[in-house]
Formats: sequence, C-alpha cells, structure tokens
Amino acid sequence: MLAVVLGAIRARRAQAATLFLLTAVAVAAATAAPWYVVSAARSVAIADVTGAPSNQRVVLATARVDNDPAATAKVRAEAGRVVDIEGGSGTASVRVSGELAREGLKQAATVAARDDMCAHLTLVGRCPAALGEAVVSDRTATRLGVAAGDVAVFTVLGKAPIELRITGTYQLRDPLGAYWAVSVLGRASGTDTAAGAGDPVLTTVETVASADAAEMFAEYHVVVPVEAYLGIDGYDLAAEIDRQQASAGAQWRVESRAPALVSRVEREQWLVNLGVSVAAVQLLLLCWFALFFAVRHSAEQRRPDIGWLKLRGGARWRVWALVFQQSVLPMLAGAVAGAVAGVALAQLLGEVDPDRTGFAASLSLAAGGAAVLGALIAAVAADRSGMGAGVIDLLRHVPARRRGWRADVIDLVVVVVAVAGVYQAYVTDRDPGQSTGLVLVAPALVALAVALVAARAIAPLAVRAGHRALRAGRLPLAMAATHLARRPGTHRVFALLAVSVALLGAAASGWSAAATAREERATHDIGADRVLTVQARSRAHLLAAVRAADPGGTQAAAVVRNGTGEAGQVVLAVDTERFARVASWQGSTAHSSPISSGGCGPPRRKRCTSATVRSRWTPSCSRRVSRCAWCCIWSRPPAPR
Repeated sequence: MLAVVLGAIRARRAQAATLFLLTAVAVAAATAAPWYVVSAARSVAIADVTGAPSNQRVVLATARVDNDPAATAKVRAEAGRVVDIEGGSGTASVRVSGELAREGLKQAATVAARDDMCAHLTLVGRCPAALGEAVVSDRTATRLGVAAGDVAVFTVLGKAPIELRITGTYQLRDPLGAYWAVSVLGRASGTDTAAGAGDPVLTTVETVASADAAEMFAEYHVVVPVEAYLGIDGYDLAAEIDRQQASAGAQWRVESRAPALVSRVEREQWLVNLGVSVAAVQLLLLCWFALFFAVRHSAEQRRPDIGWLKLRGGARWRVWALVFQQSVLPMLAGAVAGAVAGVALAQLLGEVDPDRTGFAASLSLAAGGAAVLGALIAAVAADRSGMGAGVIDLLRHVPARRRGWRADVIDLVVVVVAVAGVYQAYVTDRDPGQSTGLVLVAPALVALAVALVAARAIAPLAVRAGHRALRAGRLPLAMAATHLARRPGTHRVFALLAVSVALLGAAASGWSAAATAREERATHDIGADRVLTVQARSRAHLLAAVRAADPGGTQAAAVVRNGTGEAGQVVLAVDTERFARVASWQGSTAHSSPISSGGCGPPRRKRCTSATVRSRWTPSCSRRVSRCAWCCIWSRPPAPR
C-alpha cells in the first residue's frame, strides 16, 4: 500500500509540494510564536524599566532614629529587614537640620551622611573622612563665600554649635539617576528650584552625631534592579512592596512608585502577548483554510481513482487509508521541517529568561502540535466529501454542483460578526475603556466578509462573460468562463486569496504605522534631537550660557525643572523664544494664551506648542540678561496606572 501511495504522490508532485509548504509555514509560525512572545515580553520590560524615571526604580524607607555615631549601620540592619528587594542595592543615610553660618552670613542647612556618597559626587577638593570635615555644594559655597580649608559653623536649634572644616565643594554626578532619586539629599541637583532648607552639607556620620540633635532623620534607599520587574521565578515586585508597606510597623514608613512601573510593564507585556497571539492565530487559520482548499483540489483530481476503487469493491478502510495517506505524508514531512525551522527561528528572536525556557518550550510544543492537528483535521474534512460521494458522481469529470443552505448561513454569520467587529472598533475609538478582543480581529473579519461577498459574484459574472464571449465568437474565453462558473468551490478559493492579500496589506500597514508611532513617541518623550543635562548656578546663568553657545537661537533652548505640580505633574520653565523652534512638539496641539507684561514691556501674545493637557504663561525677568525671558510653564500628566 505504501508503494501505491508514494506513486500517487509522485504523480501529483505539485499538490504534494503545496501541502508540504503550507504545513511547514503553519507549524513554523506556531512553534516560533511562543518563543517570540517570551523574548518580546522580556525586551519590553527592560525597555520600560531602563526608560522610566528614576523615582519609579526606587524603594525608600524613612524613620526617625536615635542619635548614634553608628546610626548608618543600624539603619542598614533595621531597614534592611523591612525593605528586602531581591537583587536590590540599599544605601543608608542620616541627617539633621539646622543653620550654617560663616562671617555673618547664614542659611538653613541640612548636615547629612550617606553610604558611598563621594562615588556619586563631582568633587573639587577631597571627600570628608574625619570628624568635623564636610563638603558643600557649589551653590552654597557661592552664597556663603566659603572654599576648601575654610571653617563654617553649624547649629541645631537649642544645641551647642559645631565647627565644620570645608574640604571641598561638590556637584551631584548624576542628579537624575537612581542613587539620588526620591531622597531629600538629591535636592542639590540644580534641577529643582525649591531649595527649601538649602543644599545638604555632606559629612561623616560621626560629624552628624556630634551636632547633638535629639534624633536623626534616617533614609534607607533601595535601587530596584531591572530583573525584579521581569517576574523571574514568579517574583511579584508590586505585591512584595505592598507586603513590606503593611508589615513596616510604626517606626518605618515605606514608599515607592515602582508598582506603577510594574503595572505599565505588565500592561505592555499583555499587549505584546495579545498582538502576537492574534497574529499567529490568524496566520494559522489562514494556513488551515489554505490546506483545506489544497486538499480539496487534490481530492477532486483523485475522485476517478476513488470511484474505480469503490467500483471494484475495495474495502472502505482501505480506500480511506489510500486517500488519506496521500495528504498526510506530505503534511507530516512539512510539520517536521516547520518545527525545525521554527526552533531555529526562535534562537534568533532574542534572549529568553532561564526560568522561562521550559515554559516557552512546552508552549511551543503544544502550539506546534495544535497546528499539526488542525492541518490533519482540515485534510480529513476536505477528503470527506469525496469519500461519501457515489460511484457515478466520482467518475464524472465535472462534479455536480450542490448549493446547500449551510454555506450561505456560515457566510452570513461571518458578515454579521465582521459588522459587529467594526462597530466595536468604532465604540473603542470613542471610549478606550470598552475595548474587547473582537476589535483586534475586526480587520481580518472585514477582509473575509468583503471577500465572501465579492466571491459570490464570481459565478454570475463568469456566466455573463461566457455568454458574451460565445456570442462574440471568442471560444477560448467562453470555455474558460464556463469552466470557472461550473467549478464548485471557486468562490472559496477567491475568498482565500482575497483574505491573504488583505492580511498581507494589513500587516504591511501595521508595520509602517508602528514604526511611525515609535518615532513620534521617541520624539515626544525626548523633546528634541538631543537633550543635555548640565549644572548652572542660576536660571540666568543657564539662559546666558545657552544663548552664548547658540547666538542664532535655532539650535538650543534652556529648560529648567520648576518643581512638581498638582498630582505629581512635572513642571518645566523654558525659554519660549527658542523653545518653539528647537523642541519637537506636535503642531496640532499648539495654542496661545494672553499674558501680562509684568514690568518687562508692553503686553504680548506668544505661541506655546505643547503635547500636554494644559499650559499657562508667566513672565520671568532678569536684569543680568539683555532681554526679558518669557517662560512657558507646561504640565505633563502622570502616566495612567
């Protein structure tokens, strides 16, 4: 029997090759999709975490502790038990508030000590190491007129003053980095104008204790590693932070914005999983339908063979075996080739977490098995009509046309579902909170519905074209049109081709739209082609330096973080005269607001372009610059959780 089957396959090489390729494509896609999903989920998480603000990568525990020269060690021990983030690095700091004075000049100040602080400072001088040594910020040094080697006096209210020998001045090396994020000690960055008690005076923990304050303010600052957001080994960072906040007790207070980032990572991973799954299922269904029609076409060519076997009294199981193996053997060979290709492709898709390798492998195996099973079911369904036909019908060169009501009902259901999908997409566009999975498959459903409706018109059009060609004496065209009109299943093949082309076009359009969206999002998030973070003594100093570097006013604009507005909104002050030309804002959101002169000349109206919810204008004048600088204060709402 096997020799007969192989001979039949050799006799119909084109059909066998078609089954081989379609099965290989279906199995390769099904096998590679789980690996891609796992790898893409990891890449999305890493991109979200590395691109997130530093305050979303930190867990901070604060408390008041007793005055002790070994306070930082005790903070590390006590707070380390409260805040225990897997793979996180924690630093302890203590501080006291008071007044710093030198030669009649005074300012409120905070004296603080923190683990590894000098490694995160740009020092002019040396790091304080002994009792009574300290470093001050450049801003404080300018205000009080101190330099390395000078002595300043620090006093806690109601306590005896202590002398601090200044060993140098500092600037924060990475003021927007995770080390200084959230902490009060990061206030010396120059990016936040709300100085409050002034920039911290950094010293040793023994010097802080010598101020003889009744108690110290302590912070335990944990930088969360990227791996903690990936959910490796089932680790749930948000749940762990919630547990630590609940069990912190009365002394320690734990706060973090990391759960918001966890929610964002989970949502984007879910979107990746959903998008890839829908695309893979669409491709798999398309391959199954293509296999069904390919087997159906082959079955039509095998109909005379089946008729002769039945006429000669062949057993039913033998006929099934002979017929079914002609489809199964090429499909099984294609499944093996597709599985190998899918595994090879999976190795190129990206890195997979070691703890997810087994999960991805098992899911890939299950998806590949489902693809093979679906292909075999499609083959059985396609061969079933020929196996159930009578001998007379099987021996006909052109099968009899049978128009049943079931096919019409199925086509009608598909059209109705497509209309529902389009309506759901419209509703979702108006109210994104009502989104359902039907929206994702709406393009494919619409393509299928249009293809089915158009395919229904093929037979009548072919009949009319055949009649006209016959009357005109164009015999080849008339015979081709008549053959097309007489062939059962022609409209199904047309529908399959139409859907394939539509899905290919949708994929190309989606790829182009995604590339454009990524470019626009990057442009919007960064704000300009290049953003440099610099230190400046004041706003006027920054404004003058930028204008000196770019006299033409077309390449650079000064931007200063102006603190935090309502609900955690980030507020910036910008040089609007240059900002509108330098920054990359969406023109569709531009609007104008009236402002008062504020003593800087007659009232004017300026244009503010901002991809934000609202904006307002305020004058910011300085006698140190030749022109009045107008600052557009714009607010960006926090990311939705």
